[in-house]
Amino acid sequence: MKTGRRFQAAQMPSLNNVGEFGTSCLAWWRAIQPLWRGDELLREIPVDADWSVLLCGGSTGMLLVVLALSWWMSACDAKGLVDEHLDGLITEVSWTLVEMQKHLVGKRRHDGEEGEVGQPAWKK
Repeated sequence: MKTGRRFQAAQMPSLNNVGEFGTSCLAWWRAIQPLWRGDELLREIPVDADWSVLLCGGSTGMLLVVLALSWWMSACDAKGLVDEHLDGLITEVSWTLVEMQKHLVGKRRHDGEEGEVGQPAWKK
């Protein structure tokens, strides 16, 4: 298992231009947002908000967003950089994950399941 992890860690990209990578990450994040968020990345969530564009795998899924953030953070750490855009995107992604989780819990409750908010289905 350790050998596999070491091999995977060696495959992380070497970011020669951290600023350019960060700019690309920010542009990509904006491009994959639900339409209702607009260019300003609104945080006022409409009642009929659709998160489906982010609740999927593939090139618009949250796993790749978190992976890109980890690459960006690693590159900043390796070069001793502090990037306020990185900090801002981490805050933005964190907010989005919390709101998507609330949406999914609310949807599950409306579908007739009982249990405490945020409680995994297997604990019910």
